[in-house]
Amino acid sequence: MTVLGPLVLDSVETSARNVVEAVRHDDWHSTPVYWGKPGRFDQRTSIALDATPTQHLMNASRKLTGA
Repeated sequence: MTVLGPLVLDSVETSARNVVEAVRHDDWHSTPVYWGKPGRFDQRTSIALDATPTQHLMNASRKLTGA
C-alpha cells in the first residue's frame, strides 16, 4: 500500500504534482529524488543508485520482455 497509496488515495492531479513540477525545472534529470508526500515539491530526498543492481535489473527486464 505504501507504493500505491498516493495513486489510490490522492487524485491524479495531486499524485502527479511533484513530477510535473520537476520537469518544469532545467535540473530535473541531474539527480533522482523521492518525495514523501504529493504536492510537497521542496521536501525531497536524493536517491543514490548503485550501478550493479540497476544493470542487473535492466538485463533481467530485457530478457523477460525480449527487448
